[in-house]
Amino acid sequence: MKRPFVLFIAIMLLSLAVGMSSAKAQGNCTDRYEPNDDTGAARTLQSGSIQATICPTGDWDIYKITVLNGDSVYVSLTNLPADFDIGLYSRNRNDWVASSVNGDTQNEEIRWTATSNDVIFIVVYAYGDNVASSLSYTLTLRHSVNVNQIRSQTSDFRPLMTQSDYDSLVEALQYATDATQCIVEIKSWKVAGIIVANDPDAINACGQALNKIVEIMGKIIKPNVVGGMANCTDIYFGRTIRGTISNSTKGQSYCFEVGGRQFVSIRMFDTSDTNPTLDTLIELYDENNRLIASNDDGQGIGYNSFLSIRLPNGGIYRIVATRYSGTGSYWLRLEDGHQSAPGDVNKDCVVDDTDGNLIKSALGKTDSRYDIDLNAIVNTRDWNFFLQSKGVRCGQ
Repeated sequence: MKRPFVLFIAIMLLSLAVGMSSAKAQGNCTDRYEPNDDTGAARTLQSGSIQATICPTGDWDIYKITVLNGDSVYVSLTNLPADFDIGLYSRNRNDWVASSVNGDTQNEEIRWTATSNDVIFIVVYAYGDNVASSLSYTLTLRHSVNVNQIRSQTSDFRPLMTQSDYDSLVEALQYATDATQCIVEIKSWKVAGIIVANDPDAINACGQALNKIVEIMGKIIKPNVVGGMANCTDIYFGRTIRGTISNSTKGQSYCFEVGGRQFVSIRMFDTSDTNPTLDTLIELYDENNRLIASNDDGQGIGYNSFLSIRLPNGGIYRIVATRYSGTGSYWLRLEDGHQSAPGDVNKDCVVDDTDGNLIKSALGKTDSRYDIDLNAIVNTRDWNFFLQSKGVRCGQ
């Protein structure tokens, strides 16, 4: 049974059809996209076009978008085989805010500007004589964000985020709405870092959503600058930095700050995977300029460098990306957590089949969690580095 709110939508939607096509029974039409006639199952849309199908008269498809005061919304239905209607329904106002009802097979189109922060349901309804067949349509959304409103609500912004970033953030937030379930599932893990919950797919989806939120917010929120050290560039957890070592520039310094004794892992790779010209070297100094760790050749990664260390206390630390020999470009990445080797992608202090399965599942993707060599794609080179370090444990 549908919730009263959904029934209300159905009643309101039918009211749009008054004086137009007469209602016809749905008959035995089936639509592979069902159920999509409930606000609880409404699909979150991003800007762009989608192809969908719907049963005529008696079925409705519901999509949703999150808007801010001042956002511009354009919605259209095209490639229509029958008479379609479309409306925008406000969750806050509990009422229709715009509709397009032309009574024929012409395209439907709505242009609307939000007057408050809201969730808007896009409701599609169709009429047709052939009630045994579903009808196809193309739905196009253009959502122009009121960036000034975002800026007024969020402090310390960098230059404006792109529309695609905003759409991805909204989708991730919608997907991670049930944070309580995430916490319940995480508490059921029996081994830190290994997913053994009853629903690993749900945990993975939740984790991906949270990672997306962190990734996008990292682009637009300015982290605290550590400063206080000459010729030092800020570096933050989870970001890959590109630099160059030459005979005139033999090293570059990067600073970060931690609040206490915690593990960090640092990787440095030559950017060339076919003809490397740089033998990298990592040095780590505390705020008193004392060398506390260094690495030349990390295990299983050739002349590239890797170190994982528990910092002795909170404070500012400086990474020096330098060389043992040669010149060339490099990638450098700082991560939170302890790893036995770069192939220990789940950070449980051992390179094993769990890491291998994660890397294999990400092959061909731009997933920084499993991109060992930092070249922006998970490929066979990452897999080979995993094989070379398989079996390595922390302390070895």
